Order: sequence, then C-alpha cells, then structure tokens
Amino acid sequence: MITYLPNIADHILFLLLGIIMPFRSIQAQKQIKQLEYNTSTKIQMYWINGFGLWAMAVIVLLVWYFSDRLVVDLGLGWPPPSLDRVAGILVAVFILLYLLDVGSELATPALREKTFQRWVSDMPFLPAKDVEWLHFNFLSLSAGICEEIVFRGFFITYLYSLLQFLPLPTAQTLAILFPAIIFGFVHYYQGWKAMLKISLMAILFGYVFVLTGSLWLLILLHFLVDLLGGSFSWWLHQRYGPVLSEEE
Repeated sequence: MITYLPNIADHILFLLLGIIMPFRSIQAQKQIKQLEYNTSTKIQMYWINGFGLWAMAVIVLLVWYFSDRLVVDLGLGWPPPSLDRVAGILVAVFILLYLLDVGSELATPALREKTFQRWVSDMPFLPAKDVEWLHFNFLSLSAGICEEIVFRGFFITYLYSLLQFLPLPTAQTLAILFPAIIFGFVHYYQGWKAMLKISLMAILFGYVFVLTGSLWLLILLHFLVDLLGGSFSWWLHQRYGPVLSEEE
C-alpha cells in the first residue's frame, strides 16, 4: 500500500465523511423506516441517495487531484495480472459466505416468507415492482463505485498513512477495521445481524484492497451484492405480498 502525508483537506474530509455523516445517517435511520413508501417516493430516494454517493466520491477525487496524487494510488488502477493468492482466497471466502447467507434466507418457502416479512419491516424502501427495480439499479451501481472509493480507497489509505508510527501489521489492521465498523453501523437499520455481516464483508474487502491495491474487483462484487438484494426483494414481493398500487 502507498503512504502519503495527509493534509488539512484529508483531515476535514475524513471528519465529514467518516464521522459526521455516518453519525447523522444513524440518527435518521429510524425516521427513514417509518416513512410511507410508494413507487414515486422509492424512485426519488434511489436517485437522491445515488447522487449523494457520487457527490462524496467526487469530493474525494477532487481532494486527491488537487493534492497532486495519482488516482491509481486511491485504488483506481487495475489489479496485478496475477491476483495475490491470499486476496484470491479472501474473495472466494466472501463469495462462499454470501451464497451460504442467501441460502439461509431463501432456500425454502418458509425461509423466503420469513425473510420477506423482515425485509418489509426493516427495509421498506427496497423495490417491489419492475419500474422500482430498474431505478434501484442506479443506486446499486452508485453504491458499488462510490462507497468503495470512499470507504476502502480513501479511508483505508488515509488511516494507514496516518498510523505509520505503528508497526506495519497494526497500522494495516486498524486502517481496515475502523472504516469497516463505520460501514456496518451505517447499515444498522437492517438489524444487528445484518450489521455484523456487512462489517465482516467490509473487513474482507479491506484486506483485498490492501493486498491488491485495486478497487475494481471490489466495486464489481459490491455492485452485484446490492443488485441481487434488490432483485431478491422484487422477486419476494411478487410471491409473498401484494404489490402496492402506484400512488401519484
């Protein structure tokens, strides 16, 4: 991993994106779950949140650019031709854990109905109709790209550079763990179990980033996970619940 001398812009950006905004997001989650959702409000939410994610990523890229740094050092370069063996194992472990988790929630009709009821309660903004799913794809893509740039590319590189006075393994571990915990907490609305699973995912992603220096594989995996989540929601709504009629 590369290191650099953090400047005042880096400190302010980390305080804003890593502390203030996640804290405000956690505070707002209860209200978000209590809102009444129809197709119009869902689509509006997908695009507003998607553009918000792009705004965060663009700010990070601007700070990086005006600090005379290379974007490849932020993780936007291609991974090495031969993926690091440990990184490859971690990616395989993530895929296996994800498939096991999907199976534990969708393998049988009883599990699918239980999962549907929990998702309706905890994540009522997930797509229930074709048109909602189409717009949800924009949010999935935005999250895959922008959250990886912010949470893995910027946060881990910044913290690793900041903690250079510590032994290398300690600095790397702390640089990976802190953003992973933040990432888990901003998904607290999904419940403690989901929050822990998401934090574990973020830890695995963090180590893959440290080992490869690239975000592109993580961006693809992140996008697919979010896209599949929206797709499963749409599928479950077709089978286990009445699709709400669109309201103006």
